[in-house]
Amino acid sequence: CVGIAALVLTAKRRPRLAAVLFLIIAAFVLTNKVYSPQYSLWLIPLAVMARPPWSSFLVWQAGEVIYFVVLVIQDMLAPEYDPVRTDGEPEDEDDPGGGVYDGAPDRFTLRRG
Repeated sequence: CVGIAALVLTAKRRPRLAAVLFLIIAAFVLTNKVYSPQYSLWLIPLAVMARPPWSSFLVWQAGEVIYFVVLVIQDMLAPEYDPVRTDGEPEDEDDPGGGVYDGAPDRFTLRRG
């Protein structure tokens, strides 16, 4: 925040409020000890107001989507690292959010037996 304050105070022209708030929230997101997807939701309205052209916003959101697609694929290929399967034993625990399908036998798979 000290760096952001220095930036604001040394700018040629007073920065817009949305731009300053975006930088403060982004600094919080980047320096917080945990990451939560809703932090990106906090940044979206500020990003739109701070930098109105949609092209920059779409590039940023595409980066977010690519990042999470990679994580979801990683969790599917290595279920022992899946944060939802908290017991660390993917063979013993089915989908905790599977509802009535939790524990149901697989009908068809492409894995080798």
